[in-house]
Amino acid sequence: MKPNPNKKWEIIYPENSSAIITKLMEKYELKETPNDVLEKMERNEITIGEIIAGIVAKAAKEEGSVESIASALKQSLNLTKETAEALAEDLKKEILVFVEKIPIKEEKIPTPEKKEEITPSKKPKIRPQEIEPQISPEKPTKRPPKQDTYREPIE
Repeated sequence: MKPNPNKKWEIIYPENSSAIITKLMEKYELKETPNDVLEKMERNEITIGEIIAGIVAKAAKEEGSVESIASALKQSLNLTKETAEALAEDLKKEILVFVEKIPIKEEKIPTPEKKEEITPSKKPKIRPQEIEPQISPEKPTKRPPKQDTYREPIE
C-alpha cells in the first residue's frame, strides 16, 4: 500500500544507520578515503554515503521496493545490477525494516487576507479638475478671544 502523497510523515531512522551504511560501503567496496570526502565537500559534491542515505530516505518515504532501490543505486553509483540488488537487499534488511513512520498532524493556521497593493498600473487616474481644493479661497475669519472666566477674588 502506497502512502498518501499529500500526507506528511516524520521518519525515524535507527540510531546506527550511518554506521550500517559505512559498513555496507566497505562490504561492496564503495568506501571513500577521508581525503576524497574532504575534496568532495570543498567542491560541494555529494559523497557516496550521502547518495546512499538519500536513496534510503526516499525509499522510506515512498515505501520503495528492493527493485526501485536497486535501480536508483545502479544509476547513481554506476553499480552492476547484481551489486545494486544485493546492496538494496541489505539496506532493506538492516535499515528500512526498522524505520518508523509517524504521520504529522497539520495544524491549519488561518492566513490573513492579502491587501491588494496599488501598483503604478493600478493607480486610479485623477484629473486636476476632479480634485477639490483643500484651501478655500475665502480668508479665514478670526474668532474673538474667549473671555477668561476664572477670576480670583480681590482682597
